[in-house]
Amino acid sequence: MAFDVEKIRADFPVLSCEVYGRPLAYLDSGATAQKPRAVIDKVDWLHRRMNANVHRGLHYMSETCTDEYEAAREAVRRFIGAGSTREIVFTSGATASINLVAYSFGGRFVREGDNVITTEMEHHSNIVPWQMLCERVGAELRVVPLHDDGTLQLAQLDALLDDNLPVVSFERIKVGRLPTVLCDNHMGGRIGVMVELSCPEVNDEVKALSHDLVMHIAAANPQYVRRDEVPTDNLEKEREVLTQQALNEGKPAKIVERMVEGRIEKYYKEVCLLEQPFVKDPDINVTKMLGGKADVVRFVRFERGEGLEKRQDNLAADIAAEQAKMKK
Repeated sequence: MAFDVEKIRADFPVLSCEVYGRPLAYLDSGATAQKPRAVIDKVDWLHRRMNANVHRGLHYMSETCTDEYEAAREAVRRFIGAGSTREIVFTSGATASINLVAYSFGGRFVREGDNVITTEMEHHSNIVPWQMLCERVGAELRVVPLHDDGTLQLAQLDALLDDNLPVVSFERIKVGRLPTVLCDNHMGGRIGVMVELSCPEVNDEVKALSHDLVMHIAAANPQYVRRDEVPTDNLEKEREVLTQQALNEGKPAKIVERMVEGRIEKYYKEVCLLEQPFVKDPDINVTKMLGGKADVVRFVRFERGEGLEKRQDNLAADIAAEQAKMKK
């Protein structure tokens, strides 16, 4: 499905305005996001017909507002694939959300000597809370740099990861691409995978595929996405080793070349993600598993030592308690 810019602009009434004789191009959503017509209409309906306290009354309007509020929570849960509505916490905005996590989660889990990773591309709301937290507890704030074209230098992420890493906090949004981060709890939380997918739309099927993909990467440990990424030096060294092995086996020189090329093909299937047998169905490779619904742009797989799994605190309760404090 093509990305229809005009259709999306039409959802936002403010974008029909002109500024200095030109259509408005609004690029400050990191500070204040404009509202689509559906949100404006719903808020208008609320204030005209049904404005009442949520979870605080037994009369018709309060109960109706409570039902609407919880329905919105369920819609968000489905959209992001959360396991329960108890995982969805509404705040006044992204700034409040990040501060809430930094003060509740960060205050509980980040200790002196730990590291927090963010990036150069972040809005201040995703930098300052972590700076303050690190200063307060004696942790180190590490930053993923950018390429000249503004994309993250994900290859630098490996150098920043270690066993003392409670928090990785950064944003990556690009039209038609789905970034996915998963820590595989089936392996004791020791393996993390970050995948960037290119796809025409992000739907439930793509989300399910991305989940299977990161599970595969965690288990199969590929080194490259596709064969053209294998460094020539690595390939030549592999070819030399395989050639010598074949000669040591006493194979005739005239068939050694064919044997080596066959083993190189096997090598590609071992180290290249798209050619690996899919761990959940070895009869197909990862390319067939994706079925053309998404393409892998790049991935990062990393392992770390014992960490968060040692700390068995109730994060949901911590956040609820912190919110209660903020309301006072």
